[in-house]
Amino acid sequence: MPRTRRFVGAREPPAAAPRRIEREERRTHAPRTERGTPLEGNMANPEQAPAQRQQIQVATGDELSRGRFSNNLLVSHSAEEFILDWILNSPSGMHLVSRVIVTPGHMKRIIGALGENVRRYEKEFGAISAFEAPDQKFH
Repeated sequence: MPRTRRFVGAREPPAAAPRRIEREERRTHAPRTERGTPLEGNMANPEQAPAQRQQIQVATGDELSRGRFSNNLLVSHSAEEFILDWILNSPSGMHLVSRVIVTPGHMKRIIGALGENVRRYEKEFGAISAFEAPDQKFH
């Protein structure tokens, strides 16, 4: 099991009345280029033909729909899951802003979707300058 981390100032978002938003999605949960715009193809296999479109409704509260800023990410894993801790590193300390837990198979699809989106971004806007990764490792 991964080690439990405690972050000063971490808090749960206030409960907000959920609101329903509609967006177009594909059965394969294809990655998106921008909010609400599905990419063609499949996350696991971008060469595959686009899947049939399906309308779904996603319920979200106002707080969640605004999004959260993160400037650091801690990744840990066990045999059954990957844990992505999205962190805000500020002068007042490190604050956990979101924790996402996914299966290894889904993590692989996320990596593929991120790679495809970076490739398309760089094609449209130019190369992204990579910063050196911090020396600090968490185990």
